[in-house]
Formats: sequence, C-alpha cells, structure tokens
Amino acid sequence: MSLASLLSASPQAHSVVSRENETEPAPASAPWRRRGSRACDKCSFSRTRCNGGCPCHQYLRTDSSAEASQPRHGAIYFGSPTSERLSETNGELPTVATTSITTPSSSDPPTAIASSTAHRSNFEPCKYPVLIPLLPILANIIPVSVACDLLRLYFDRPGSSMLKCASPYVLTHVLRRRALLHPSHPRVTSPALILAMLHATAHTADLDCFHVPGSRAAACDKLYVAAIEQLNDCERWHRLPSGRWVVPDGLSKHNNAEASTGSTERDKYEVNDQCSSSDDLLAMILVTIVISGGTFKADCLRWWGKALRLARVLQLAGLDKESRVESKSQTFFEFEAAEERRRIFWLLFCLDRHLALSYNAPLAILDSDVSVYLPLPETTWNDPDLPNLPIPNGRVYGPRTTISGTGFFEFFLPLMTILGDIVLLHHRRLHPRLSALSDAAETAAVESLLRECEQSLAELRNNAASGDAHSGKKTTPHTSSQLVAAYSTHILHVLSVLLYGKWDPITMLTATPASFINSPSMGEDSDDWITPDRFMKCTSHAVAASQAVDAIITLDPELVFMPYLFGIYLLQGSFILLLFADRMPQLGGPNPEVEMACETIIRAHEICVVTLTTEFQRSFRRVLRSTLYSVRNAAPCDPEEAQARRNALAMYRWTRGGRGLAL
Repeated sequence: MSLASLLSASPQAHSVVSRENETEPAPASAPWRRRGSRACDKCSFSRTRCNGGCPCHQYLRTDSSAEASQPRHGAIYFGSPTSERLSETNGELPTVATTSITTPSSSDPPTAIASSTAHRSNFEPCKYPVLIPLLPILANIIPVSVACDLLRLYFDRPGSSMLKCASPYVLTHVLRRRALLHPSHPRVTSPALILAMLHATAHTADLDCFHVPGSRAAACDKLYVAAIEQLNDCERWHRLPSGRWVVPDGLSKHNNAEASTGSTERDKYEVNDQCSSSDDLLAMILVTIVISGGTFKADCLRWWGKALRLARVLQLAGLDKESRVESKSQTFFEFEAAEERRRIFWLLFCLDRHLALSYNAPLAILDSDVSVYLPLPETTWNDPDLPNLPIPNGRVYGPRTTISGTGFFEFFLPLMTILGDIVLLHHRRLHPRLSALSDAAETAAVESLLRECEQSLAELRNNAASGDAHSGKKTTPHTSSQLVAAYSTHILHVLSVLLYGKWDPITMLTATPASFINSPSMGEDSDDWITPDRFMKCTSHAVAASQAVDAIITLDPELVFMPYLFGIYLLQGSFILLLFADRMPQLGGPNPEVEMACETIIRAHEICVVTLTTEFQRSFRRVLRSTLYSVRNAAPCDPEEAQARRNALAMYRWTRGGRGLAL
C-alpha cells in the first residue's frame, strides 16, 4: 500500500486550526446563532454539539466529512484540500507550521500536559507513515514526536546500551523494523497492535516528556485503554451456516483507523483477514506481558486466555501441517506474512512455558499438537536484503531442544521446550493418583535433553571464540554470544533444580532434619526429592546457578538483557540456597560458600528490582537477608521473626492448587 493511499484512508481533517478555550456567547436578542468556534460545518448547520476534534465524533460515527469551510475565530489556515492532495500524489508528507505551538513545562500537571498535547499534535509532522491513521486517537494522549520515538525504541535491541535500555516487555521482534517503519510503503498494521507496541515501550522509555511526575502513568493508562478499544476480540465472533466467522453489527473496532470508502456490506461485518487477526493476537500477547510484569500479575490471565483462544481459532499450531516444503509460487509479502505468524506462534509457545512456571499452571500448548516450521534466524529475518534472498529449503518442524544461535528463538525456545517437559512432570508428581508411580524414566529422558542442550551451548561458545579469533576482533564482555551463554547456563542449572527438587519453598523449609538422609512420607510431598542422590544433584546445580549469576552480573551489571524473563528463574534457583541458610545452625554453623552464594543471589534480586519492579523479588530478598542475619548473629531463633519469613513465602505457592506468583 502506498503512502498516498494510507493518507487518503486516514480520517484527517483538510485544515489544521487552533482551538479557543471558550465560545463567545451570542446576544439574547439576536435572531441567529453565532457559529461555535469549535464546531465543524456539519455540526454547526445541524445545531449539534461538536467536540472540535479533527475529525469530530460525528464524523467518526457516521463516516461523513467533517470540514470547516468557514474560518473559525482566531484560526490559522495552512492550506486548501487541493494543495494537500497534490502533496499526497507527489508522495510527500504534508508539512505544517509549528510557530504557535506551546511546549508544556516540567512544572505543569499531567492534565495540562495532556491538554497541550492534544492542541499540539495537529501541528506536528509524522516521521513514520504507519502512525498517520492513528493520529486522531493519539491526539489526546501523546505528541506525534513522542509516538515516533516510542515506535523507534520498540525495535531497540536488549543490552545494546547501558544508558538507554530496550523495553523489558519486548522479548523479540516479531515484525521487521524495515517493514513497519518504511518511509513510503509501511506494513499495513492493525491500530490495536501499534497502540500495544507504544504502550509496552512507554512504561520504561527514557523520554523527557515522561520525567514530569504522573505523566508516564497517565500516558500508559490512556494507551492501554486505546489499545483495548481497538482490539477485535474473537469472543464476540460467531459462525454462519456457511462456516464463515462474522462479527455482530457495531462491534468491529477496526472502523476508524482503517476505514475504506469502497468497502462492501460483507466486508463490514466479516472477520478481518488472517494478517489483521494475527496483529490482534500479537497485541494481546504484548498486553499479557506488560500486565504480568506489573503488580497485579493475575490480571494478565484474562488476556492470556483470549490470546490462546484466538490462536486456536487461527489454527496457528498447524500452520505448516500441509507440506514441509515452502511454496515456490509465494510472493515475498506472502512469505513475510507466513513467517510473522510462525514467530507469533513460537512467542506464544515460549510464553506458555514461562507463565506455567510463574503461575504453577498446566501447559496450554502441547508439543504433539505443533506442526510449525522453526522461525528464521534473527540475522536472516532482520537482513535488509531479505526480499532478494532465496526462499530456504529443507525447513523442519519445531520445537528443538538444542541451542543454535544468539537470537531469542535460537536459544530461549530450546530452553522453554525442555521446561515444558519438566512442567508436565511436576504436575504429574502433584497428581492425587499418578504421583505414586515412579518417574525415573521421564527424569532420565529430561536429563538427556539437558545434557544435549548443554553440549550445544558449549559449541556456541567455541564457535563464537573461533569467529572472534579468525576475524581478529578482541572479545568484549558485552558481546551477544557471551550474554546468551551466561544466561543460558544459569537457566539450564535452574531447570536441573526444578527437575530434582521441589518448586515450593514452604515444602522445603517444613521438611524435618532427618529427611536430609531418609526419604519422608508426607502425603502430597511423599517423594524422594531429598534422598542423597537427588538432593546432592539439586544442591550442586543450585550452587552452579549462583556462580552463573555472578558471571551474568559481570557481563550485564544492570541485568537489562532479559529482565522480564530472568526473575522467575533467579527465584526458583534461590529456594534451595534459602533452605541451606535456614539449616546452617543444624549443620554445624555458618558456611562461607553458602553465605557467598546467598549474597550473590541477594545482589541479583536487588538489581532486578531496580531494573523491573517486582514485589515477589523484594519479599524474597528480605527473607533471605533476614535468614542470613539470624545465622551470623548465632542468637536463638526468634519464633515471631521465623513465622514472619514463612508468611512472606506462603504468599507464593507451587503446591497442588497453588498459583505461584499470581496473587
């Protein structure tokens, strides 16, 4: 779609005018009514209340033209509709004057800034044409320049800078930056997805306009509401006898930003094409990630359920079920759209495993149901010359269990695949009847996967080292291969801790001292996790995980590479160290090695809290610090203090019926 067509489809007014705060009242004796300074032609003629927007609410509701042919009081006129159409045909963005723009000061309240933003957004040029259809929506939220900055920051790479960090909620780039930010032919994108991208970036973007107290929260809240209003929720769809999905009249949210004057009645009510629905799915995933990273984590489950249901409606799990060979007749745009859907599915797959661990939930996407090609490597997907590259042959179905590169799907997807097997094994151990059966065979199978993954990680290190030596480059502590290797090493050790040990901290701490040697018999907790073999494996991997954390802090002092994902693995790898710290008085007094490991974990939790505020890490840090303090003082344990530590941990349970971090 050309820029001219985007501009013609966007509901923008033909003239840009300044607004007055008040309308001058007409004399009571006058037989005629003075024209309102904020009203358009249609509202002024019909004596209808007009909100003065460009376009006004009547235009958005009736799809009629909203022009002000007569100049308003004190208006500044910048050009005729004819001149604007001429600029569109030449492929240029209409330029506007900025002489009368008033910039809000840092002392203004957020409401004053929002009002100034609404007044100013009509005067600013838009750097990215993909945002032009959303300018009426963004007018009362953020300036156009800020929206452009947020969209640009969305595509920043994690760990690329120590001063300006990428958004922690952007796990990977499903869409190509070059396609979305194209200066003349941007990707046709649903308004819900664009708004969700801006919302995800606005939470942590280091922009001057967000330094005013309350301005960031106000902008994030308005962007969230706008994104939700534009979502085309699949729960409101229904099927016709012909099998076609349709939306009831009046419920479609894609009316204002992508309306077309040539649409038919069937197009108006039928569900949008798969690309638009995939955009809505990605928007729901972004909303889920942002909410799950905040204070009210349980609220994300509503949007997570919507995303899963929409993925089932779109049948993304069987996207490549028909053939294992890419069609040679595909155009590049068809190939790009199919690859975007694959990346959306694999992001959903990874998030399913991650949330299952975080919230003690069962898996929603099973490996046996997946018939989707593995995504392209990140370097290939982001290559500017991708349209000229040959379509890859011999692609295989995922998921895979070995690490192949530094891209998100190349290292994190294999780890999540193994985590999915451990999650299934964990819930089987909690089953009221199946828990009595032996799981030795399943445990051995997961051990084999972990060894293969660890071997592939070692090969990645060797290849990166040999590549640096061959190219003559000096290895720096901030290369992506070293970061991926350090984080992957830690997660692999945590996966081993999850395989051999208990997930619930209270279950660990309430075990009797004799259970360090003898297997307990405690009903739901009656397994052999602290028999000498499994307990020693769990312990060794917990200590190795703390050493990996120390290496991570050396490479990434602010823990900005993957802050949203890192917290739960840091927490689960720390529970066994809390058990050691709690039992040190019974095991012969302070242990320097255990204390050093605990201090490393405490430091990592403190950094994580600064990077991405999470209450569960604050609570665990206090519990672990209090436990170490009690051990070092060698004083009798205060029962009230010990109970307070238990109460703090009891908020997050991974037992039967527990909800993990979802309070």
